Amino acid sequence: YSITTALGMAYEGAKSQTASEIQTLFGFPTDSTARQSAFATLHKHLNPQKAGYQLSIANSFWAQQGFDFLPEYTDVLREHYSAEATNVDFAGETEATRLRINKWVSDKTAERIPELFEPGMLTPDTRLALVNAIYFKGKWAEQFDPERTQEREFRAPDGKVMAPTMWHKADFEYGEDENVQVIALPYADSELEMLV
Repeated sequence: YSITTALGMAYEGAKSQTASEIQTLFGFPTDSTARQSAFATLHKHLNPQKAGYQLSIANSFWAQQGFDFLPEYTDVLREHYSAEATNVDFAGETEATRLRINKWVSDKTAERIPELFEPGMLTPDTRLALVNAIYFKGKWAEQFDPERTQEREFRAPDGKVMAPTMWHKADFEYGEDENVQVIALPYADSELEMLV
């Protein structure tokens, strides 16, 4: 979802071969009304205002100053992607720009991701940063009791080690084949689950 949304935002401003390549790769509808409506609907669905959990997805588009955004483009980002578009100075104020983007991400993730871009990741040659931040907080339907944490054997790539392990006995949805084992851990509202 994150990659598709980021490239969807880029596609809205792309032309010619770039637009064609993004469209071919992601299969975006060429009809802008259908595409933009689908992204807006999906964003609204994935950012519910519910008491049982917090889920928010934030998008932003950061471009070097001098590469000005057309108002029509920023309107599309805002209206259909709930995204912000900002001109910054990667070339002259690289570190200040890095800190500004990191602050934006930190604010959108309840400070869980305080530093998306480490020093040196953005350079004076950077011209564009597409940023997607996701924040989720929810309670398990079946709570883990901290008192039941036990030292158990864990198989690491370099051998077996003992590790504190959460332990809980309950019925969960589970499936496997010769390549994978999957368990579904539901959250309290029964609307969301984590697949491991």
